[in-house]
Amino acid sequence: MVATRAATALPREIWDSAWNPSLTDAVTRQVEAEEADPERFAPGHRFDESAPVGTAIDANETDDAPRSFVGAVDALRSALLTGDPARIAGPLAQVALTASDLADPFQMTSLERDELPGARAGFDDALEPSRIALALDQTPTASGGPSGWTDGGLSAALALARGSAALRDSVEQLVFAAEPDRFEAAQIDRIAAAAALARLATEFAWGAASTDAVTANRAFHVWPNPVSGTAMLSFVARAAGLAHVDLFDVAGRRVGSAELGRLAAGPHLIALDPARLAPLTTGVYFARLSIAGQSAACRLAYSPR
Repeated sequence: MVATRAATALPREIWDSAWNPSLTDAVTRQVEAEEADPERFAPGHRFDESAPVGTAIDANETDDAPRSFVGAVDALRSALLTGDPARIAGPLAQVALTASDLADPFQMTSLERDELPGARAGFDDALEPSRIALALDQTPTASGGPSGWTDGGLSAALALARGSAALRDSVEQLVFAAEPDRFEAAQIDRIAAAAALARLATEFAWGAASTDAVTANRAFHVWPNPVSGTAMLSFVARAAGLAHVDLFDVAGRRVGSAELGRLAAGPHLIALDPARLAPLTTGVYFARLSIAGQSAACRLAYSPR
């Protein structure tokens, strides 16, 4: 929900709202990846409002939620420079996730604080999507902020983090007083705050990228190119269907193929199994993608390690 709200800051030629399911998938993949190694990712989701934090990025400082947000915004800017929707979904999902962390009163306060039993778990409970959507639709679109982000959004991230931390006591009081309606309203308020920041961040990233005359790039291509290890297939499917890719040498002989499974319409970024490339020798090849009657080809150079 936060990711799709953020995407509204992008022009349609760069991101079509019909592709929003790809954002949901990207969020899910990121969450699942982090759940596989929670200790590694935990610091980037947290912030201690009582700790003194400067407004400048220090590469030697431990990662925390505000700096994770700045990194996500910069990654989104880089992705937007490609004009490739398949490369945009992941960074856009990360901006949404980091903004959501900043809006969470429990994530933005010290682990040393006493906690009312059940409050954190209750705050993380999923809400009815339709109620969130209605609340977001009724929330005015923030404006006028990102053009002044000279620090990549760090000050805005710190402001939301500290504002969220200040709400923790009141949120816990709602749990203690058993006021579920007001507690849900507090949850929705934090989601709206995350969505507003994520949208401003996307607006900022697009503004920074578009100064370099970005053009939409929906063509099928392989990267990195030349390929020496894993190859990424990037494309936008016009319709859902079974997809496969064939590899041909310069003489037109098919030298490899891979089934990609059934894919939804929209942008896709898929890793090609290195085993499919291993038998190939150094040289130039052509990859042909086929899905739902759509066919596209691109040239690639292969040089095994």
